[in-house]
Amino acid sequence: MVAEHAPLISGALPYVGHRAIRNRGTVCGSLAHADPSAELPAVALALEARMIVAGSDGDRMVPAEDFFQGVFTADLSETELLRAVYVPAWSARSGWSVRELSRRHGDFAIVGLACAVELDEDGAFAKAALAYFGVAGRPTRVGEAEAVLVDVAQVQDVRRGREHGVQRLEPAADLHGSSSYRKHIAGLLARQCLAEAAERAADRAAGRTSEPSARTEPGHERRQPQDHPDGHGTEHTVDVAPRRHLADVLREELGLTGTHLGCEHGVCGACTVAVDGEATRSCLVLAVQVDGSEITTIEGLTEADGTRGLIQRAMWEKHAFQCAFCAPGFMMSMSTLLADNPAPKREEIKEVATRGTSAAATGYHSILEGATEAVAMLAEQRASSGEASDAANGAVSA
Repeated sequence: MVAEHAPLISGALPYVGHRAIRNRGTVCGSLAHADPSAELPAVALALEARMIVAGSDGDRMVPAEDFFQGVFTADLSETELLRAVYVPAWSARSGWSVRELSRRHGDFAIVGLACAVELDEDGAFAKAALAYFGVAGRPTRVGEAEAVLVDVAQVQDVRRGREHGVQRLEPAADLHGSSSYRKHIAGLLARQCLAEAAERAADRAAGRTSEPSARTEPGHERRQPQDHPDGHGTEHTVDVAPRRHLADVLREELGLTGTHLGCEHGVCGACTVAVDGEATRSCLVLAVQVDGSEITTIEGLTEADGTRGLIQRAMWEKHAFQCAFCAPGFMMSMSTLLADNPAPKREEIKEVATRGTSAAATGYHSILEGATEAVAMLAEQRASSGEASDAANGAVSA
């Protein structure tokens, strides 16, 4: 439904962190955090969303342009929370684009742009919204560029809008780039996003669907916890203090030391486990939050007789590890991906194998090979059991 009526949201979400982060994060949580380099605040600004703020005196509605006030500062008092977000439904002539420059996929953007446009019957811009992130203390719309775009005669003429879009930006310099560099990138993103958004708007107006929702693609149906290839089915009852994290309880109370702790703020991914089948950073989850849940750790990827499981064998055969400290995180992320989609595309494999978890010792080539080998082994296993599909065969050959 979101992909149909507000596709800019769907388009932006793959840029937000990594798989394990998205599994636990919330839309309102990201918006209330008001990080100036985050994607969702800029998306809300471009879509002219309205924030429903709840407090002891009742609800109040705040336009997105007034909600984000500065770095990590939103229009919320100490007794209020962001309860909901209203986003207007799109017309049949609307298009979108979101792009960003970051050091690697999932990192905070050095410069990013969320773009929404609407075309008139003649194919010119009837409405445009350009919301930058990573260039100021809060997401920033460039009204001058939007006004110029509505004045231009043809969609193909986006240069004027691009130039007006960056001339008033004054991004700060830091170790990732100078102010002039960020300004240059902002201009490039404007040209790319406007062209892409206009093309998508034309497709929608003509009744063409350029990109299906991920939920409609084979293998992306939401999986129930019992479908996950579980560990050894042991039930544990542990009394824990409310402040203790899941990673600490797994390691110290249950002796499952294959779950490693690195950065302890959700970046490195060494602590990744599966909670009810979804990849989760165990250093960011309180143990009391998973009461009654099914937890799978790296120990649960082995066979019942203690021998290596499929993913472990694939990683072993490709020597896909260095010091092995980060290896459990890679394998747990890969196991949840394959449980969701036995025939993932190479880009999906790459996100898990080289982006969602950090390897401090060296590069990611062997890890990507190991993850690809696991997909091939799974396809062979399914073929031998009569479960192979054309989609699986195509993914492996690619």
